[in-house]
Amino acid sequence: MNQSTPPYAPLHGGSFTAPPVPESPDPLVAYRWANPQSPDPFQVYELRPKAVSTDTPASFGNLKSLTRKTADVTVQGTGRVQLDFGVESAAWIEFDSPDCPGDIEVSISEYNEPGIDKTGIVKWLSEQVLGITPTSPGFATYAILPHLGTTLTHVSGATPTPHGELSAHFDLVTGKGQLIAPPGTLGQLGVPKAGRKITRILINGKPAWDGRFQPLPGIASAREDDEFVLFEGVGPGTYSVRTSYMGRPLKPALVAKEVYLGRLVKTDIVTRGSWGGVYGRDGYVLCGQEPKGMDKQVLPSYVRSLDFFRAFPKAGRPDTTVWAASTTNPSALAPDPGNAEMRSATCLSNNDQTMTVTIGIEGTRKFQLALYFIDWESHGRRAAVEMFDAASLRLIAPVSVVRGHAKGVYLVFEYDHSVKFRFDKIRGDLVTLRGLFFDSPGK
Repeated sequence: MNQSTPPYAPLHGGSFTAPPVPESPDPLVAYRWANPQSPDPFQVYELRPKAVSTDTPASFGNLKSLTRKTADVTVQGTGRVQLDFGVESAAWIEFDSPDCPGDIEVSISEYNEPGIDKTGIVKWLSEQVLGITPTSPGFATYAILPHLGTTLTHVSGATPTPHGELSAHFDLVTGKGQLIAPPGTLGQLGVPKAGRKITRILINGKPAWDGRFQPLPGIASAREDDEFVLFEGVGPGTYSVRTSYMGRPLKPALVAKEVYLGRLVKTDIVTRGSWGGVYGRDGYVLCGQEPKGMDKQVLPSYVRSLDFFRAFPKAGRPDTTVWAASTTNPSALAPDPGNAEMRSATCLSNNDQTMTVTIGIEGTRKFQLALYFIDWESHGRRAAVEMFDAASLRLIAPVSVVRGHAKGVYLVFEYDHSVKFRFDKIRGDLVTLRGLFFDSPGK
């Protein structure tokens, strides 16, 4: 991540700049830009971490490079990384690496609060694994129901609330856990069974459960279900938990591999702009190639419609960008299948986050589609390419990432129905598309 000056001063202290939303207990309703200028609810800026730490140093090599302009971290195992950005913020953090296979995706919502040790509060981890969720607006009431699955043995984390930090941790190996609840809250605490029988629970050194609830100060009642021993009406305070289990932990379950209806056939960085004889035997679209920014279209008979769209900053067709009206650069697309030397460098683009193309196909017919992308000015642009069935809007192929494409790259897909592609800007000023090429599979 590269550091730049945020467009607006970040807010501190949790004060509201807009009325709270009663239907949303999420504490982030408190945080709004004082002077939003974006046409959608998001403001975009980049920050570099001021400090980085981890609970497993052996798993991460050169971790401190995250605080510098160029990050180069070697991941050698599992562990938790805490990033301190020095300001209070709510943002999406992107993790990527050329060494990651294409079916690995990490997208994490990060809640950050300055001036405390536990600066990185990962929303997904807190809600889905540690299981901290509000049950009424503003975390006046909450539930903690950890779901560690069959592979995790311990989890810890914290969530900022209007009342203060709410934190918890559980270790299924030692049976130890802890809850720290701020004043003004009332909660439900679930001690996970993890496929075993809980014979006894001590809280703050005193018996709290032995098959039935043993009354304790600060806790109203307790019961059990198939997954948890549930303590109800847990008041503010610190609760140290020690659990005794009987039986063996669950064995890891086999996870079925997701089956996609479409597929990415290949990625091609060799052909570059000389596509004739390689792609487009059935038809092609050269984006922005014609006068007045129009596309040059030679569509196959099986394509009944082709629609480009972007929602922001103005709904309609994406912009035409002309990088070079005339060039002999071999990465520029040839104007026809003859691969003429004189070419142009144009594209459809959007300076907002995303744009789409929807291709209507007559009936059911297997076809191959090559999409051409080029980062003409070598700006380090990066984009995600999502492939959907146009009717159901179901994702039909793993998300692909276009990067390092200053000399051009083709992503070649295969499908047999109408299809929709969405191009999402990850890095850079524009999300772009240069051309589309239709072929019959195997030709």
